[in-house]
Amino acid sequence: MLDWLGGILSTDIRYYLIIHHPIVGLRGKGPWTLPNKNRLLSVLKDNLPISVFCSHLHLFQNGLIEFHNTSQRDERGSPDLGLSIKRIPQYIVGTGGAKLDDIPSAGNHSIVEDEGKFIYYIKETQKINGYARIMEPGLFEFVPLRLSGGYRKTRSKPRRFRRGGRTKKQGKRA
Repeated sequence: MLDWLGGILSTDIRYYLIIHHPIVGLRGKGPWTLPNKNRLLSVLKDNLPISVFCSHLHLFQNGLIEFHNTSQRDERGSPDLGLSIKRIPQYIVGTGGAKLDDIPSAGNHSIVEDEGKFIYYIKETQKINGYARIMEPGLFEFVPLRLSGGYRKTRSKPRRFRRGGRTKKQGKRA
């Protein structure tokens, strides 16, 4: 899959990368990082997206990914310290359907990995439902939605309709 993406990106097109899982994100439970983050960044580094739109975490988060751009890799496949820093805006808009995640605490708004070679900064985060609207390339708006009601609760069937169950009135079979 990443080979295919690398072939497409070599054409110097301007694009948005829309994926389910964020490259990295932060919620009340702690950080979340894409398992193959370094491989994906090595494919993206020469033709960066305008921004990344993703979901998976159930909150809204406007963040900035910074990583060092080099063709050298260390023994773990992490980006090696280089001369240029690449930046990718990332918008996590996973606010539909499921219960919303808690937002990170006030002092916990960045993730630093690979000895400072990869940094994620949160610019804004909200625990609210909504959707993303792209106004023009590079200009994005998060539209919050106030939803009423609650989460759907499933009701169990009355005992007499459960498979194999009998009520006391039915008694034993003859």
